[in-house]
Amino acid sequence: MSQSMLIINAGIPHPNRGASVVLFYHYIKHLHAAGYNILNLLLIDKQHFGEAALTEYRTKHAPQENFQIEAYLHDQPLIHRSRFNITSNFPEELYEQIKGFQADIIVCFDTIPAWFAAKIPAEKKVVWLGDLHFQTEWHHALYAIRENPRQVTGIPFVWRSCSQWRQIYREALQDFTVVVSSKSSEQHMAALRIQAQYLPYPWPNEDVVTEYNPRKTPTFLFFGSLVGLGSRSAFHFMIKKVYPELVKLWGTGGFKIYITGMRQMPGWARDAIAALPEFEFLGFVDNLEDLLANCHAVMVPIRVPVGNRSRIVTAMAKGIPIVAHVNTRLGNPDLEDGVNCFLANNGRDFAKKMQRLYVDAELRQRIIIAAKDCYNRKFAPQTATSFLIDIIKDKTRV
Repeated sequence: MSQSMLIINAGIPHPNRGASVVLFYHYIKHLHAAGYNILNLLLIDKQHFGEAALTEYRTKHAPQENFQIEAYLHDQPLIHRSRFNITSNFPEELYEQIKGFQADIIVCFDTIPAWFAAKIPAEKKVVWLGDLHFQTEWHHALYAIRENPRQVTGIPFVWRSCSQWRQIYREALQDFTVVVSSKSSEQHMAALRIQAQYLPYPWPNEDVVTEYNPRKTPTFLFFGSLVGLGSRSAFHFMIKKVYPELVKLWGTGGFKIYITGMRQMPGWARDAIAALPEFEFLGFVDNLEDLLANCHAVMVPIRVPVGNRSRIVTAMAKGIPIVAHVNTRLGNPDLEDGVNCFLANNGRDFAKKMQRLYVDAELRQRIIIAAKDCYNRKFAPQTATSFLIDIIKDKTRV
């Protein structure tokens, strides 16, 4: 008899649209293929609820044996926050919704599902953690001060919030095997006396750049959510540190940087580039491959030392060179400067490495090949999900 597995995640998993919900989809798909009898509990915020997306997800799994979906739609946050306290707000009806399913294994994707599942008994519990709350809150606060120095008055409350999140991790995760998506999170968990293991996550690659033909003008792409911590950090570093060095190299109007993403840029960043002729904001681009094919490299100037950036994995998989800030390697240890990407620690170095990729077509091709190989060995869905399955089965990962 197959083991029963309760999988809990926020949002509606999707094979290729979104950020964390994409890797949730591929983890869940392969866990089901591994033979587990699965109940997938979706915690869905009504504010961001897409009925069509839920219907699509149900339809994909409806004919499948040993796979159930329960959706809990909430209009009140499951976590209550004040300036002084963070508490859970899990209603009893949520526990009742899964009461009859006696799970041998519980797999939670991220902190809040694990907090909810902390009091549900199971033989084994595994939690996958994305960016850590106390890290993202703290760095958001630091950038807020850069953008508006008056925000410094809120630092004591942010510090208290981060301290409370650390305590929540200590208490909620004590019975879990902890997997982290960012290598640097291992040491942050260790500081909380929680043993955690980094695993590359599954990321799809349905379309690759097949006809790579960059333009004669130095042309680069910056893409992402545009509103998260990574993009916030990138806009600061790109506009203030990298852009002036690019002007020194190629002159005003001598290069092109396209910006694309699912959301609008922060107001200050939009205003900052409005007068800069080298930038062009394209909004959401459905066919990213065609745009990538005309660029010499993807820019990932994310200086903040948080996270394992999916935009890097996307570029590696699709076949476009990457220039990233060296801090991105703190999250993704498989990045090798000069081998499968270029890494830089200041604006001048960043610009020089962009220039190298512009002038050297052979170098671009070598990096593309090495990056694709890294993707296939670590982040391709079939491979990356096998790492997590080995953890669940208590196998030592090689």
